[in-house]
Amino acid sequence: MKTYIIGAGSVGKALAVCLHHQGKEVELVRGREGQGKPHQQKITLQLKNEAQLEAKQDAVELYNAMYGFGVKGEKLFSLYEGKTQNEIALMHETFEKQYGVSAHERLKSEIGEEVANAILSGDPDIHSAAKAMWAMKGAGTNEEMVIEVLQDPNLSRIEEKFNQLAEKMGTKNMRDWMANTNELGSDHRKVAQACFERSDLSPEEKTQKSSELVAKADAALLRSDSERAEAILMKYQDSIAELSTQYDAQYGRGSFQKYAEDNFKGAELKRIEALSRGDKVLANVVAIENALDPDTKVKQPIDELRKYLEGSSESERIAILERFQQRNGRSFDQECVAAFGAESDEVKIVNSLLKNGELTVA
Repeated sequence: MKTYIIGAGSVGKALAVCLHHQGKEVELVRGREGQGKPHQQKITLQLKNEAQLEAKQDAVELYNAMYGFGVKGEKLFSLYEGKTQNEIALMHETFEKQYGVSAHERLKSEIGEEVANAILSGDPDIHSAAKAMWAMKGAGTNEEMVIEVLQDPNLSRIEEKFNQLAEKMGTKNMRDWMANTNELGSDHRKVAQACFERSDLSPEEKTQKSSELVAKADAALLRSDSERAEAILMKYQDSIAELSTQYDAQYGRGSFQKYAEDNFKGAELKRIEALSRGDKVLANVVAIENALDPDTKVKQPIDELRKYLEGSSESERIAILERFQQRNGRSFDQECVAAFGAESDEVKIVNSLLKNGELTVA
């Protein structure tokens, strides 16, 4: 179906380009709402209604974030993130109609005038700079929000906007804030240092050193934030040796091994140890064995098998199945029959996937 955009201004053109990249058929139509063909008007009104409904929902969430015991900073900034100035204006207009108070004035009273004005800009770099400023100047540093901003690939631009905002507010620039031992914990300062090192690289240097500095930052974050551990380790499942090298470089040789032993056990620990040695085949075999072991009581063993066997490389799939047989004395097929029963749906699924060549390892 063709999408018609009424009005050929800059916003309409930008929207048309975005939709075109998504493979949709788009036509710009000059004029205003109410002009043009009926079906074009209908589409425009539908989009307008959807925008108004979203603004109503956002207005409720904005109220909840700003009222009550303490401002909910993460939610507040997320509501403005990615919005254009027009979308912000519509959210504020809706807020004022629903609650009878100025959203802008309330926002200024909660997070300060300069920071409030900054997040109304619709500029993503200014928004991130304002978020970092609020996170550092609030009642106690919100280290999670600070780290999120520091890890943005556009940190150099964000730092520039932050320093401009800091000058207006008569406060320290971004690096002086990060260097202050009272603002960030020691591990988070290591994250900050690595992020700034990466930001300072030339385009040529980034090609060579960027991944190393990202791993350096993630290693410090891994140590400081146990809740993020799983996501960080999954990010490095193909290159965990790089993460462990950076971890050991910052905290001493063998530190990553000790970290793994202190935080993981059983199959998880064996898998991480295999990955840290660069042995992805063994890591996947350990996970498969765990899924097939009735004592582990894995809830969805078929999903686990898919998770560690899906991919595109036939040679790696063969290597996994061969290593599995070497370790267990029986083939993968035989173990599946033993685990699920010869006539089970699970075995039929496995046999079908293997036969069709769809079950392969990444």
